[in-house]
Amino acid sequence: MRWLFWDNPKLSGYMAVSSYLRAFTPAPDEHVLGFLRKRIDDCLSVAERHFETNAFAIGASPSVADIADKLRLSPARTSCCG
Repeated sequence: MRWLFWDNPKLSGYMAVSSYLRAFTPAPDEHVLGFLRKRIDDCLSVAERHFETNAFAIGASPSVADIADKLRLSPARTSCCG
C-alpha cells in the first residue's frame, strides 16, 4: 500500500493533470506544462533509483503496485505528458 500511496498523489496526479491539459484545453499554458513536466520527471527519477536496486516495487515478488505501475508507465501512456 505504501508504494501506491506514494504514486497516487505524486506521480499519477501530475500525469493526469498534464494529460488533461494537453487533450482538453485549446491552448494550455506552457509554464504550467513545464512545471508539471518537472514534477513528473522528479517523481520518475525516484522510481528509477528504486528500481536500480529492486526488481519489484515492494518485496521480492510482484505485487499490485508493480501491475499498476506497469500499466501507468508504459511508453504509450507516458507519451501524453510531453
